[in-house]
Formats: sequence, structure tokens, C-alpha cells
Amino acid sequence: KAEVQNQAELLLRFYNRFTMEAIIENIQNPAVISGGVAVVAGLFMMRNNKTPLETEVPGISDLGRGALEKAEVQNQADDMMNFFEQSGGKGTTADQTQTPAMVQKFYNLVTDIYEYGWGQSFHFAPRDKGQGLMESIIRHEERLSDCIGLGPGMTALDVGCGVGGPMRNIAKYSGGNVTGITICEYQVKRGNMHNKKAGLEDQCKIVQGNFLELPFEDETFDCAYAIEATCHAPVLVDVYKQAYNAVKPGGLFATYEWVTTEMYDENNKEHNDIIDGINRANGLPNMRTYKQALAAMEEAGFEIVAHRDIRRSAVPWWQKLKSGAWVHTFRDYAISSLESIGIAPKGTAQVHKMLTLTARALVRGGETECFTPCYLIIARKPNN
Repeated sequence: KAEVQNQAELLLRFYNRFTMEAIIENIQNPAVISGGVAVVAGLFMMRNNKTPLETEVPGISDLGRGALEKAEVQNQADDMMNFFEQSGGKGTTADQTQTPAMVQKFYNLVTDIYEYGWGQSFHFAPRDKGQGLMESIIRHEERLSDCIGLGPGMTALDVGCGVGGPMRNIAKYSGGNVTGITICEYQVKRGNMHNKKAGLEDQCKIVQGNFLELPFEDETFDCAYAIEATCHAPVLVDVYKQAYNAVKPGGLFATYEWVTTEMYDENNKEHNDIIDGINRANGLPNMRTYKQALAAMEEAGFEIVAHRDIRRSAVPWWQKLKSGAWVHTFRDYAISSLESIGIAPKGTAQVHKMLTLTARALVRGGETECFTPCYLIIARKPNN
């Protein structure tokens, strides 16, 4: 029993760190390999006294157990994947009115995986030489805070906030108060837990709701922002209109958009395959061009202050995905093993494999420069 516990603790550290350095350090250790199924079972027994919602950083044994009952994971995975199936770069042909419900299912399934593998900020960022991934992510968020002029005593709306990683960094940086909205109730619970643990519950709060039907009075917020979130809207102008209504006259709204670039060729099969792969596994009903995003902002009533694609940098936004490709594959095997012995719910491995495949599509989108997640738009609501 003591040996099983020792080996389970070792395997737990190995899985939870799961960085390239951890794998290199531990892969030759026979204790990691020789424990086999008994060790994994011991790991599960050790971790089973906490739910994923109570765990600050989800471990690999938590994946798929957070937002849903075990029996629901496979059903929601099938529904979501069928809905977002698409080809030819044209977007899904499913009933667009069902998009919010399907996006909710998407985040029920991927939230723990995102936190486990990427952190609390579910977005990309350009990087300077010598700059770490998290440093670049925080800088990316602080840039957006500067763009909307958020400061002490002011209020901002985070449109599609996830578990609130950006809002906490922005609140600490600016001194402002941030309210976030997400369609996923599980993200609300996890995000507010993180807010409390960070001592920011007085500055940051997350509410559940559909950003296409914001539950706030008009002109509630001084400013607003969105980070790689409005791409989930079936019609982009609809979510921009909601942001327009939420901010006060003269208020600024800034967003990082997922769009195709000037390099995208709608007659290029590889480009279309890339866009299909990105949309299918990221819960996107379609993909807009950057020109369409700008037109939607103006149609919503905003005046565009500035816009530019900031995808190009010394270290590309997609570099971490490419360098970590073999780690993603290794995790696929690990999660499949946990699923096969009943620790991870059925469907968890399918979802992780989907994310592994979309990582490849995102890398190719970056390499060909036909896609960017970093199109910055800054707009103002007119005073009149």
C-alpha cells in the first residue's frame, strides 16, 4: 500500500507538471512506468476526495469530471462535434440559433483541459525574444486595458470572460473593476473561486449569461473588452451591438478578433481546410475576414479609433503549440488510458484528440498567415 501511494504521488506530479522538462526528467524513471494501472488507480484514490471545482489547478485525473455528470460527457461531445462540423471554409450548416447552447457544451467539455494545459487565460499572444509565454499573455491583456483607458474607480465589461484569467490581470494592472460574462455556469463557479483565492472578489466578478442578450442595463460600464471570444457569435454585429449598449457614451470597446487575414485565399483548399479545422474544434460557427469585423463594428454604431493585426512578432503566437505537439500526443495516450480504466469519463479522450488536431490547424494558419487570433480593434461609442 505504501509503495502504491509513493508511486501514485510520483505519477501525479509527473502528470500535473507535464511540461517538456518534466517528461525528460521522469520518463526514464522506472517507477513511472512499472506502476502501470495499479499506480493510476492509486492516483485516482488519492485525488477522489476533491472535486475538480475545488481544485485550483486541474490535474490530468480531473479532466472531464468538472462541469458534467460522467454519463453526459460523451453525449455532449457528440452533439457539439456534429453541430460544428463544416467544410469548404463556409462555416457550419446547422441551425445558427442553437450556437449559444452548443458553445456552452463546448466549454463544459474543454474548460478543465484548457486550464490544465494552458492556464487561466484562454488566448494567444505575440512574444518578444526572451519572453515567457505567461509574460506575453499578461502583456497582451495589459495592452487591451490601456486601449480602453481603464483605471481606478472605473468599470469594465469582459465580453466572454472564461474563468477570468484576463480580468484578474487587468484589474491588478489598472486598478479598475471588471465584470465578466460567460455562458458556461461551470466557468462562473471556477472563475469566482479564482477571484476569491486571488483576493480580488471586490474588484472582479463573473456572471452567467449569453453575450448576445446581456443581462445589464444600458450604459452600465465605462468601457468594455473582448479577448478571442466574440468569434463564437454566429453574427458578429449582434455581439458588438450588445457591447455598444452596455458602455456609456464616449466609452471605448477593444477586442482581439479571430479572423482571416489579407493572405487568405477563399479558392485555396489548404486555407479552407485550415479554417474548417480551427472552427470545428473551437466551437466557432464560421470565420470572418478582418474587413467584415471592421464593418460589423461600424454597423453596431461604434466609431473605429484604431485597428491592426499584431500577429507578427519575434516569437510567433503559435510557437508554443508547434513546439508542444508531441506533448499533446503524449497526453492523448495518457487520457485514453485513464478513460479505458474508468477514471476519465467516456468522451474525454475524444475531446482532447479534437483539440490536438485543431492545434495543428492553428499552427498551419499561423505559418501560412491566412489566419490571426490577434486582430486588434479599438472603437468608441459616440457621445451623442
